[in-house]
Amino acid sequence: MRDAHAVVMGILRALEQGIGVPEGELLALHRLEAQSGDQARVTHAPPVASGRIALGEHTDYGSVTVLFNRLGGLQAMDPETREWRYVRPVPGCALINLGDALVQLLGRRVFSGLHRVMGPPGEQAKCSRHSVVYFARPNGDVPLKSLMDEEDGKEALTADEWIKQRATMRLKANFKGQETIDKYRAMEHARARENDIAPQVVSEA
Repeated sequence: MRDAHAVVMGILRALEQGIGVPEGELLALHRLEAQSGDQARVTHAPPVASGRIALGEHTDYGSVTVLFNRLGGLQAMDPETREWRYVRPVPGCALINLGDALVQLLGRRVFSGLHRVMGPPGEQAKCSRHSVVYFARPNGDVPLKSLMDEEDGKEALTADEWIKQRATMRLKANFKGQETIDKYRAMEHARARENDIAPQVVSEA
């Protein structure tokens, strides 16, 4: 996690220099030792047939995502043609994505990439997907407002409030009523039995 965070710091430092943020200002909002919504995940997903959606289109909540994955299937939308394009994994390399919180901090001078995961093409469709991903987010008490522009007088959400809001919106979009929540819980309990792990609890809030 520390190595992945060091990669994030290098990207933020380059953005400071390229966009004109005072040196160290963006980095100071992403201190590893401070409370934040940073997450490191190791994920596994069973094989998905080519052309089927494994994970629907979305942008990431945070600042920078560092993804390690060797299986194809990740697609990003081309901002000019509005077409989906495969992002080919490169051995020994990580995939980097900028998230919505960074867009806010930089006054929309960068954009978060819209992406999704499809069943990979060819023989890869027979393989399970194993990924390691690090989501770097601003420290929890950081107001998500532009570092580049004058104050507009509006009260900004903190990074913690932003993450909670986005997570709640996604939950409500995915779960329509008690029936779908119960179905999800049943799936999680079944998966837990298969893997001998404690199931996650999904809140209706």
